[in-house]
Amino acid sequence: NPIFESASNHRYDTGDYRKIDPILGTNTDFKKLCAAAADCGIRIVLDGVFNHTGADSVYFDKFGNYGTAEKYRSWFRFGDQYRHGYECWWDVPDLPNVEENDPSFREFLCGEDGVVRRWLRRGASGWRLDVASEVNDGFWRKFRETVKKSNPDALLIGEVWESARHWLQGDMFDSTMNYDFRKHCELFFAEQTVDAAEFAGRITDMLMRYRLQMVPAQLNLLDSHDVSRFLSLCNGDTVKYQLAILFLMTFVGMPTVFYGDELGIQGIQEEAYRRP
Repeated sequence: NPIFESASNHRYDTGDYRKIDPILGTNTDFKKLCAAAADCGIRIVLDGVFNHTGADSVYFDKFGNYGTAEKYRSWFRFGDQYRHGYECWWDVPDLPNVEENDPSFREFLCGEDGVVRRWLRRGASGWRLDVASEVNDGFWRKFRETVKKSNPDALLIGEVWESARHWLQGDMFDSTMNYDFRKHCELFFAEQTVDAAEFAGRITDMLMRYRLQMVPAQLNLLDSHDVSRFLSLCNGDTVKYQLAILFLMTFVGMPTVFYGDELGIQGIQEEAYRRP
C-alpha cells in the first residue's frame, strides 16, 4: 500500500506526496529503513498513486483545510458533466482524477527535484504504479525516463489486470502484476474446473504473449489486497493451496507473498482479506 500522508488507512487517497503518513513514521525514518534494509540485501519499492489524489489533500483541498485549491486547480477536471462537479476515479468523490498532461503536475512529479527523484534519493528502489492502465502512455514514458536517469536499476511495476503486453515493450514498465497467472491457477488448483492439459495450454499462451526478456520479470501472484485469499478459494484445502504455492515458487518470474499468506489467513470479502 502507499505510505504517504492521507486521510484513510489504505492511503490510495494521497494527501501529500512529499510526506510519510505520521502514523507510520517520518521521512527520516524512511531513509533509515531503506538503509537498514539495504544492509540485509533487501530493497524497498513504493506504491505510487498518480491517477488520482485524495479529496482532502493539499492538492484538491475540497474542505479548505490547506488554502491551496486554486494553486493546483489545473491538475483536475471540473464541470457540470461530472456528477460531483469534478471527475473522480470510478465516481468515488474522495478520489478526484488528476489531469496527467498538466505541465505543472508533470514537473511536480518528474522535475529535477520532483517527487519521483526525491524518494529514490531517500532510498527507494522503484515504484509499483497503481491503476497503470488508466493513465496515458506519454505520462508513463516520461515517468520511466525520470526514474531510469535517477537510478537505472530501479524497478517499475504496473498494476494491469488484463494482458499487459502493451506496457511491456521497454518504454514504460519493467514488470506488471500478473493477475492472469492467478486466474489460471484458480481454475486449476482451487476450482479444478480445467484439467492439466488445458492449464498447460493457458500458461503457455500467457508466456508467449510477452517478449522473452519480460517473462522472468513478471510479478506472479496468488493473492493481493484486491482479491479474495487463495486459501479461501481452495475452501481451506491446504493440499490444493500448497500445490499452488509450489507452482508459484518454481514458475518463471518473481513469486509474490502477500502478508498473511504465510499464516494461512483467509477471507473472501475485503474486510476479511485485508484484515491485520
